[in-house]
Amino acid sequence: MDGRQLEEGTALLGSALGAEAAGDLHLAWDYASEALGLFEELGDGAGRADTLHLLARLCCRERRLDEAEAHLVDAIGACVEVGELPGQAVLLDDLFGVRLERGEPASAYEASGRLLEVLEQLGDQAAHEGAHHRHLHLAALLASEGGDPPGD
Repeated sequence: MDGRQLEEGTALLGSALGAEAAGDLHLAWDYASEALGLFEELGDGAGRADTLHLLARLCCRERRLDEAEAHLVDAIGACVEVGELPGQAVLLDDLFGVRLERGEPASAYEASGRLLEVLEQLGDQAAHEGAHHRHLHLAALLASEGGDPPGD
């Protein structure tokens, strides 16, 4: 891995975060896109996951939920590749929210189930209990709509 390119990617991601905080979403997008290219070139899964997560947030802020979901799914894949369980938990929670926002409770239920598995692996009992409670409510919603939750 080229240290100079890694530093450049990290600096670009930092600039993207700063631009997002300042409300300049287009500049944030440009910086993040450039950072993503470097992280992909370097094979840096963690940098790729962080950058894809930022791109997903930017898409959400602009109500581009299909694109946000695609970035989140890619970011989760990158976290799986590098064994980053805490990152997977954050991303799965965000994916749950995007899918609910898109009006897809069955798909959100699937993300919620995966989140429960990751939280169990992490041993985070408090987060697991909260996520489990939410998961049960979603299962009840799906059942009231006349169907069984996926996988049940």
